[in-house]
Amino acid sequence: MPAVVKRQGGTEPFDREKIVSALRRVSRGRPVGAGAATKLVDLSREVEVALSRMKLEKVPSLRVAELLVQRLEEIDRVVWDRFASNYRREDGSSLFEPEPASPRARQLGLFPGKAS
Repeated sequence: MPAVVKRQGGTEPFDREKIVSALRRVSRGRPVGAGAATKLVDLSREVEVALSRMKLEKVPSLRVAELLVQRLEEIDRVVWDRFASNYRREDGSSLFEPEPASPRARQLGLFPGKAS
């Protein structure tokens, strides 16, 4: 696994449990469905696999966040927003912009106001 380069420039080993902890925190109180804990662990594993396929020595923490954000959109829009709010520019805008809801997300009703 690549080392994660933090925003301030330091590095640390990749830690899946740190991702799971962050995901649990941002999804607290949200109806992410049955097996929410399993979904979060699975999501962190997906990111870990994606990173290992990159075969890099170091990866920016923002890239790890991008991988998570892409997958969070399909789980819950509020969880996505809570997570993405940790990555704001100085002007308050998000580094991540939500993409139009996927057909699957619309079908599940994960994005209010976007029915299929």
